[in-house]
Amino acid sequence: MIQSNSIIVEDMIKEIEAELKSLRNLVGISLDFSTTVIANRKIKQSISEGISITSEIKGFFEISLKKVSVVESILKKADNEIGEKFLKR
Repeated sequence: MIQSNSIIVEDMIKEIEAELKSLRNLVGISLDFSTTVIANRKIKQSISEGISITSEIKGFFEISLKKVSVVESILKKADNEIGEKFLKR
């Protein structure tokens, strides 16, 4: 009888070990998933920040381009005026 009970207890221990192993695997998978979700969120945030910075840089380039256009226009006007004065002489 004691041997019979011992076998039953050993079987129960094996079942519990198998269940614990399954739970450990499940927890590992859950942690991997959580880590992936957190990493994806951080990547998305970094991309958003990068897009925002890129938009700001684009704005600065547009402002600079407008200033260059104004300077170019002034230089053309000055060149025309110099050309007209030269032709009058």
